[in-house]
Amino acid sequence: MKVVLDSNFLLLPFETGIDIFRGAEKLVDGKAQFVVFKESLGELSSSRKKRMQAAAISEALRKEGAEILEEKGKVDDMIFEYAAKNSGGVAVCTEDRALQRRLRDAGGVQLIYSKERSHLATDWQRGD
Repeated sequence: MKVVLDSNFLLLPFETGIDIFRGAEKLVDGKAQFVVFKESLGELSSSRKKRMQAAAISEALRKEGAEILEEKGKVDDMIFEYAAKNSGGVAVCTEDRALQRRLRDAGGVQLIYSKERSHLATDWQRGD
């Protein structure tokens, strides 16, 4: 299953200690194929601390064999469009409540998010 990682989700290991890769793998059906938009990585370079974290994240993504998508635009819109195109076969990992609401309303996507900032949780939104 394709597992899309939003930029805010990529920071969870630094903020909470959660292993986002192993946690997401446990919550999806089948093998997780991680996907991240290059623009999401660009969002991480806004401060010196985040740039150092971005380097660690890039290395982790490389080790996981993550697919880096080179599209341009607003990250939330790109994630939403990707989820819509792959309805039923994609999980989106995000902490963004507005994006979660959009995806829930559209249906056909599995959402993965942190629960109480201590572990990952999921819900599946079936399309009509």
